[in-house]
Formats: sequence, structure tokens, C-alpha cells
Amino acid sequence: MCIRDRSRTDPNSGPIYVLDGEIKSKAPLQILECHRGSSHCIAIDPQGKYFATGATDAIVALWDVQEMYVTKTFSGNKSPLRQLSFSYDGRYLAMTSEESKVSIVDINEEMDYYQEDEESKEPVYEISFNCAQNAVSWHPNYHLLATADGKTKGESDVCIHLFGAVKNV
Repeated sequence: MCIRDRSRTDPNSGPIYVLDGEIKSKAPLQILECHRGSSHCIAIDPQGKYFATGATDAIVALWDVQEMYVTKTFSGNKSPLRQLSFSYDGRYLAMTSEESKVSIVDINEEMDYYQEDEESKEPVYEISFNCAQNAVSWHPNYHLLATADGKTKGESDVCIHLFGAVKNV
């Protein structure tokens, strides 16, 4: 199965088109409606139960793979999403946007990740930086997160950041 975002050619729409990757047909198998803008990123959890999409509407949608419906949305970002990554066990979802932070949510929690009060909307974890992070990726066997930032004006180096701990095995 392939997933393509046609909003790149139609900036006023945000549906995700599910295509048959084997046949490569131009006709979509299914059209998924969720985002109000162009989808920028997608991640599939290691267990294959969910996939997440992030878009210019600053919303992350968590989709059930079997049923193809949105089970949860995360709306704590204020700017377009850049990248998503699931932890090795599929429990955590890390997200980067054009903001100077990485947000991490626990997708297994039954409660809403953000408070009703706009002032106190907080993800499970948030890591702040001095510039936006262009990349985020979990280690394949541990809760160890790597991020890479974009160059800020006047800087020539890109910084790589590691968060978490690896237990001695």
C-alpha cells in the first residue's frame, strides 16, 4: 500500500490517498480525510497497528491501520509538522514542527494529552531547543531519541542531540 498526499497539487485540500503499491493504479483505494492542509510526514508504528500523519495544519493524526480511521489527534503544535517517529515498542510518538521543540506523546494513554485550558497544553514530554529540529528518530531497541536541528542564521554546523538512557545488557 502507498499513501500519497494530493494536496501538494491542490493546496486547498488535505486528503490522503491510499494507493495499491503492487498495481500502481492511479485510482485510490481509499481517500482519508483529516488534515486541512498538506501532509508533510508519516510514520508507522513497529507493531503495524497505527500510522501517524502530520500536516501544515499543525495537527498529528493517529490512524488505525486495519480500519483506516483516526483514533486520536494531537493539536499542541502551533506550526506545520516536519517529522514523526514511533519508539521501538510503539508506545511513544515524537514529533517535530517549525517550533523550537520536540514533543513526545504516549499513544497508549486513554486521556487527552493536552489540557482543556489553552495556557496549559502540554504533551507528555517536551524538549526545548534554540531552533527548530528537522529530524527525529528513535533507537530501534531502546527509548533513546535522536534529533538534528537546522542551521540557524550564521551557524555552519548542524547539531545532533541524544536523549534517554541505554541499560547495560
